[in-house]
Amino acid sequence: MDKKDKVSRFDTIRHSIAGMIRSPKTMLGSSSFFDVISASEKPLAEQDWYHGAIPRIEAQELLKQQGDFLVRESHGKPGEYVLSVFSDGQRRHFIIQYADNQYRFEGTGFSTIPQLIEYHYTTKHVITKKSGVILLNPVVKERNLRRIQSDHQPCYRRTSECS
Repeated sequence: MDKKDKVSRFDTIRHSIAGMIRSPKTMLGSSSFFDVISASEKPLAEQDWYHGAIPRIEAQELLKQQGDFLVRESHGKPGEYVLSVFSDGQRRHFIIQYADNQYRFEGTGFSTIPQLIEYHYTTKHVITKKSGVILLNPVVKERNLRRIQSDHQPCYRRTSECS
């Protein structure tokens, strides 16, 4: 093999590797590790499953199927965040603990709430050992831009109903 063939072969390999680095989603598929990272890097307020300071009763009305979940700011304790989940026929509410600059339920802590939720959602790791609750379906909020009314209230649907 002469020098020209070696250079040509090297360039082919280099371009293949560069393509993989530039477009990891293409190589790994749409539900890859890279999608999780980008979703968990968005601020809490931009997360589809974050519903702001809605009352507990309103959160409960949105949870209808096994594994449905959303995160909300506590209506009674501003600055405290709650994970609301439908599990085993019950609507459960878990306070997201914040200590030592980490958010957690029990065990592993994360620097942001989106990272905490994405971890439990993608790994299907239980929220607490005692509860056995697993996150399956984010209940997303979305602004309906075609709404005739001008009240700009969010409308809510489970992701299984969204396309």
